[in-house]
Amino acid sequence: LDQTNVFDNIEKDGPEGFGAMFKNLGSNEVADFEYQYNGDTKLAFVAPIPKTEWTLVITESESVMLAPIVQLRNTIIMFALAILVAGAVISYIISKRIAKPVIAANQMIKEINAGHLGDRLAITSQDEVGEMTDSLNQLADTFQFGIIGLMEKISNGDVSLDVVVTDPTNEVTPVLKQTVETIRGLISEATMLSNAALAGQWQTRGDADAFEGGFKKIVQGVNDTLDTVVDKMVWYEAIIDSVPFPLHVTDNDMKWAFMNKAFETLMIESKVIADRKAAVGMDCHHAGANICQTEGCGIRRLVDQGIGETYFDWCGKNNKQDTAYLKNAKGENVGFVEIVSDLTPMIRVSNYTSTEVARLANNLTCLAQGDLTFDLMIGEADEYTSEVSAQFAEIRNSLSEVKDSVENLISDATMLAQAGIEGQLNTRADASQHQGDFAKIVDGVNATLDAVVAPVQEASATLKELAQGNLNTGMVGNYNGDYTQIKDDMNQTVVFLKRYVDEIAYTLKEVGEGNLDLEITGEYLGDFQAIKTALNEITTNLSNTMSDINEAAGQVEAGAIQISDGGQALSQGTTEQASSIQELTASMKEVAGETMQNAKNANNANELASEVKTNAELGNVQMAQMVSAMVEINEASSNISKIIKVIDDIAFQTNILALNAAVEAARAGQHGKGFAVVAEEVRTLAARSAEAAKETTTLIEGSISKTEVGSKIAGQTADSLKEILNQIEKVTSLVGDIAQASNDQASEIAQINQGIEQVSQVVQINSATAEESAAASEELSGQAEILKQMVGAFRLKGKSSGSSIRTLPQLAPKPVSSSSPQIDIFLDEVEMDKY
Repeated sequence: LDQTNVFDNIEKDGPEGFGAMFKNLGSNEVADFEYQYNGDTKLAFVAPIPKTEWTLVITESESVMLAPIVQLRNTIIMFALAILVAGAVISYIISKRIAKPVIAANQMIKEINAGHLGDRLAITSQDEVGEMTDSLNQLADTFQFGIIGLMEKISNGDVSLDVVVTDPTNEVTPVLKQTVETIRGLISEATMLSNAALAGQWQTRGDADAFEGGFKKIVQGVNDTLDTVVDKMVWYEAIIDSVPFPLHVTDNDMKWAFMNKAFETLMIESKVIADRKAAVGMDCHHAGANICQTEGCGIRRLVDQGIGETYFDWCGKNNKQDTAYLKNAKGENVGFVEIVSDLTPMIRVSNYTSTEVARLANNLTCLAQGDLTFDLMIGEADEYTSEVSAQFAEIRNSLSEVKDSVENLISDATMLAQAGIEGQLNTRADASQHQGDFAKIVDGVNATLDAVVAPVQEASATLKELAQGNLNTGMVGNYNGDYTQIKDDMNQTVVFLKRYVDEIAYTLKEVGEGNLDLEITGEYLGDFQAIKTALNEITTNLSNTMSDINEAAGQVEAGAIQISDGGQALSQGTTEQASSIQELTASMKEVAGETMQNAKNANNANELASEVKTNAELGNVQMAQMVSAMVEINEASSNISKIIKVIDDIAFQTNILALNAAVEAARAGQHGKGFAVVAEEVRTLAARSAEAAKETTTLIEGSISKTEVGSKIAGQTADSLKEILNQIEKVTSLVGDIAQASNDQASEIAQINQGIEQVSQVVQINSATAEESAAASEELSGQAEILKQMVGAFRLKGKSSGSSIRTLPQLAPKPVSSSSPQIDIFLDEVEMDKY
């Protein structure tokens, strides 16, 4: 049944004689032979089954086949024995007459008994011996040419000879006739079974009851063999029919040889065949697939390209066909086997799933991008996709719930963000309106706001104290993380501001008390460096100016004393006036020169005082500009802080969305792993953005706080500069008065000089003029003394025993120059002439 030659290994697996004889016959030959098996002689009849690779072999024991002949032989032997007995009797009776013929006849009978049928008796007598001789010769002829010839033909398979019974009493002929007819019937039954098998009539059986003995067993054995073969065929066919895939077999000419039940059903439904028996011998392209009679034919692809798989559309379905060679026992290709697999359910489900997964991926992408306008439609399902459609419907419902949850979360986050923007830091979201991790997120945000409010409120209180001028304040609460840094930065800012303000206040206080012999040498940062520089320049310029004024006043006093002495000399008497007029004139010229120089120096001091006033006014304007710039910086920092707050909110929302995407990816299982990786990266990016925004916000808020404090301190510094400007205006006014006095002195000295010139003309006038000159000199000396007292109220740089340089504790003082330029006041002749 598996197309294996059972006699290939007959030499080692069966009777060697049978295998050798069977192999010698070759294929496709009708023959018979005998062989030895277990000491018994066997007869075999061989005939090929047309149009198949099969060979029908019938074997039987020679003893069974030749039983009638053996019986006949025995009969003959018995008959011969009877003759021998008769002969012995006759020999005994007429021993002398018939001894020789009897001995010859006996010898002939022995030869016949030995199977040697060629001997004949040569006795020619007309008596009973002659008749006996003729009978024996006829008996030998009958054995040799009748019975043995017939048996030889039978042994050669020739049963065409008709045996005619002419003598009803003849016992041999009927037996021979029956033997021939029995063998002929056996051959007829075998031929009938062979033809039925060739016609596919596997239910046909031989009539075993028509035979007896071994012949009946032969027919019954063939019937049993056919039953076994048919059972196996039905069994194998049932196995193939149980395969749910359409399967068919063709020969090398692509004609159907077999098809299973599934293939038969499709062909019947397509009205191609009535049943599979009718399909045998038909061209396989009648199946009507779209690949039939094309290069895509499965058999053509296997033969031409060595490809055993083919995909095609057939009977309204998507199919896959596997084609393979059908080989016989010799490994020769005798046909093709093709199995068709229906891929329609898989393809439909795959296409449906791809569409819905793409829709889901797009929705998740929208979710990751913060877009909640999901496509919640579901494709229409068919008989193949109804189950997966129900699954995607559940996913859609879950996604809808996710959308609602995220919208609620976004709404609360937006509410909290708006409240934060509006400064309503006590606003909180209701966590009971959320579930699971979303509730945890809202609780976390509320807790975060709680943690943020405390340090913010304390920082606000601290800044309020700073705004009110209290620099002895600070943050004392216990905070964690960045809030500790904010606290430390705030306290450090307060410490630095207090240190700056204390030193600047001390410096201004000393200046207000007249101490100009000081300088700020500590290290000031940022815009405070300009304040330090301005204060140091102010004290230096004021000190230099006051020093110049002091020296000018000393010179004026000296000139006045000289003028007074001259006036007293004039008052001693007119008698000495004439002799000393020239000396007096020379002295007055010297006094006039000194007075002119003093007036000039006073004018220079006045110009320097005006310049100091101008610089102070410019410093005040620049301080105002600095305060305005710091206000603008504060406003810009506030705007940047708002932008960073928006970025922080966006990062927070992105983090929430990434967390939600990770949850959905986890729910998606294997299909969501790739999206889970993307969601994790988005969440990490959002966390980093939030952290960066938080750090930036902290820095900007610190900068805003410091800028506000700096603005307030700059405002206070501006007020101090205004006060300094007022003091400088007073000093400038004093210097102007001194200059005016010096000019007046120069004018008076000019008048004195004119009076001296007139003394030589009029002594009386000279005397009066001398008295007036002395009085004027005394007045000038008094004014010079007053000016020196006023200037002496200031402690000037380089004029005191010890400098009052103040520095920050941790910074080293810088060296201060104690040298100042020597100022001389003089009037030239041109200036003197105007008096």
